[in-house]
Amino acid sequence: MNARWLSAWEVSRSAGPFVAVSVPCTVAGLLRERGEWQPGDAAPFDDEQWVFRCRFPGGDENRLEFEGLTPGAEVLLNGDVIGRCESMFAALRIPVALAADNLLEIRFAPLDHTPRKPRPRWRTRLLDQQWRWVRTTAIGRMPAFSPLYGTIGPWRGVRLVKREVENVEVTVALDGRDGIVTWSGTPIETSRGTLRLADGQASLRGGHWEATLRIRNAERWWPHTHGAQPRYRLALESGAWHDEVAFRTIERTDPFGIRVNGVDVFCRGACWGPTDPIGFADAVTPALEMVRASQMNMLRVTANTVYESDLFYSECDRLGILVWQDFMFASLDYPFADSGFAALVKTEATEFLRRTQTRACLSVLCGNSEVTMQAMLVGQPVATPEFFTADLPPICATIRPDVTYVSETPGGSVPMSVPRHGWSHYYGVGVFRRPLSDARHSLVRFTPECLGFAQIPSRASQAEWTDVPWAERVTRGETGIGDFGEAQRYYVRECYGLDPVALERDDPALWMTLFEILPGELMAATYAEWRASEHCRGAVIWNWQDLWPCSGLGLRDAAGRAKAALHYLRRALSPQAAFLIDEGLNGLDIHLLNERDAAQEAELIVEIFNGAALTERHVVQQRVAGRGHVIVATDAILGRFSDVQRAWRYGEPACDLVVARWGTSAPAFYFPAGWPVPVRAKVGLDAEREGDTLRVRTREFAHTVVIDGADASDNYFHLAPHEERVLQVGLEPLVVSALGALETVAVS
Repeated sequence: MNARWLSAWEVSRSAGPFVAVSVPCTVAGLLRERGEWQPGDAAPFDDEQWVFRCRFPGGDENRLEFEGLTPGAEVLLNGDVIGRCESMFAALRIPVALAADNLLEIRFAPLDHTPRKPRPRWRTRLLDQQWRWVRTTAIGRMPAFSPLYGTIGPWRGVRLVKREVENVEVTVALDGRDGIVTWSGTPIETSRGTLRLADGQASLRGGHWEATLRIRNAERWWPHTHGAQPRYRLALESGAWHDEVAFRTIERTDPFGIRVNGVDVFCRGACWGPTDPIGFADAVTPALEMVRASQMNMLRVTANTVYESDLFYSECDRLGILVWQDFMFASLDYPFADSGFAALVKTEATEFLRRTQTRACLSVLCGNSEVTMQAMLVGQPVATPEFFTADLPPICATIRPDVTYVSETPGGSVPMSVPRHGWSHYYGVGVFRRPLSDARHSLVRFTPECLGFAQIPSRASQAEWTDVPWAERVTRGETGIGDFGEAQRYYVRECYGLDPVALERDDPALWMTLFEILPGELMAATYAEWRASEHCRGAVIWNWQDLWPCSGLGLRDAAGRAKAALHYLRRALSPQAAFLIDEGLNGLDIHLLNERDAAQEAELIVEIFNGAALTERHVVQQRVAGRGHVIVATDAILGRFSDVQRAWRYGEPACDLVVARWGTSAPAFYFPAGWPVPVRAKVGLDAEREGDTLRVRTREFAHTVVIDGADASDNYFHLAPHEERVLQVGLEPLVVSALGALETVAVS
């Protein structure tokens, strides 16, 4: 397929003069780039007239395709209306006959979002009810989570194409060890063709083409935590159409889990939104590579965002990242009884599934997010709308029979969001301010949304945003839970035994550091409990990235930099991991996990410290089978009853610190007396660099070593007494510090 992208445009605002602009873009994005608007300013973009126009010479193209327009757009070619857009979530593809010279216009009239009848049966506090009729993103319209602005414009690309084949259908399946691809399409200008898959090919004849190709002993695609991502090129020999396919099986286990190629996978990751939620620039590759480097194997594309670009799903295939995909219905009482609305949203769903029909990354298709739950929260006994239980399932089953479908999230239990049944939205540890033990006691099965904390931006972004009031922008819940930052105040007391009010007043530097690191500490501890358990099969954090400079819930700030929590998670989510789990009177257990196919054998080292003194060190060889999980009792390593966690309360405390190390996994730390309160003291912290290698060492325990000023391979980590850690860093000057340590080491 030959394509000509139209990127050079002009735009006029409210009948004003035309100025040059590049497409794709949004009104908010182009005004931001020109310095005429910034997030937080008034943004009445929905109430204005915007006209985009583009002049281009004719050619032999036969289709004009708009990958994304916002609702209400009217398209004119050489003065004639040729199409209208009703949904941001469906492409507009129009047959055309071009002139020698052409003028293309897209007119965005003021958006009609006035209330219509019938009225909703219930109202949520998250979003204005008027938007239930308008098929547009909730980004920019949910005051609890983003600045308010309207998404208006040609937000995805516009192209001219000469299509030689259309109505392409592809199914990808496994038959035993063999991969099977079934392909069909309708040729436009020819009656013959050849379809190729790896070393195989099929001849195509007639007015409708169909073929089935088989790959013997096809290699299987895995999430990156569990294996490789082989893909095979599928293409028409003429070049008129091509794609890549991968072979894998997805099964849902009860009460909820994901099994890939017959192997249970612990799914972990974050809820995803556009990397540029204002301009919608499609810069997904660096962010997805960061997702993979953070040891996450699942992203949830949430129902209050947008269906992602083709590049996003292709890159998730390449990088081995599973996708939980919501359809774009969130928190509102949608008017499915209106026939026009119902037809429109069925078209949206069908189009999305067809354009992603070969993507192996898709693992869960979810009808909606919190539609039924929001009704429940306001006391309305509303059943799940039939659209999600009767209309969507057959569409999904027809186009993507290889992907699990669920009607909504949370789900699988009555009442909804009960963690020990089905799949829940879990904020017990987090904004609901439950003790850390709640992560175990709630018996979470699977949570596609969890662990919400207001997190401050990265230190590099803080240094840049001196004129941006990010500290005042703390995410708030609109359902009575208040400021998400209150969670840190609760956990300062719960985990450290400190008065948060007094600490913030008397030692603001320590308070700010604890505010920064507590989300990561708590997330890592919670994942350790869940990954070590027999009941939890996955957890996806809300969310991946902030929508603007703020103390938001993202693991990345609005500049795309990792916040402190992401460093904690990278260690806690590693495919080969070691955790120390307090089992009360049963002792302190070491959990060793190996998600790789091959067995892992390495030294298991247990160290016991009193103060800076290493009192015991034990080394044993420990093998963990592929896809294995081994539990080793600390007392079995020590060769005696030790009560290192002081569960029996017999005699003097046995130690101050237990450290377990196994192979290449991050060391696991256990503090018998609870998380240590940082005390200002010299700990012997030191660092030296040789090229891109940094050596950090300490004489005494170093609480939360932080490396500022360079992109370090690890950060925000503890160092045991007399430990040295070797890291890879950038070449910029950096500063090494630790919480409470009097030493600060500058390295040029």
